[in-house]
Amino acid sequence: MSLPHTGIYIAECDGYQICFDGNKWWSDDCPRFNERLADVFAEESARETQMHRTVADIAQRVLMSRFKDYKEIYCKCDTWGPEDELPEGAID
Repeated sequence: MSLPHTGIYIAECDGYQICFDGNKWWSDDCPRFNERLADVFAEESARETQMHRTVADIAQRVLMSRFKDYKEIYCKCDTWGPEDELPEGAID
């Protein structure tokens, strides 16, 4: 089951960025984040989806269970209006 795609959720965890788009997980810089961990996260996300949680809630719950230094999560939407600003530190 996939969630409505509302953007990419990016979390700062242990100094790395972990991304979640509602369907898949990835990281461009975290050495701990491999294909196996992505699969584990996907399974956990699927369980959370069945509980009708939002994408942000799912990302937060899954990440907090795996990373000690979980700092924040923010959404980089697919489209930004002129009044929207990227969150500080967002991938441009």
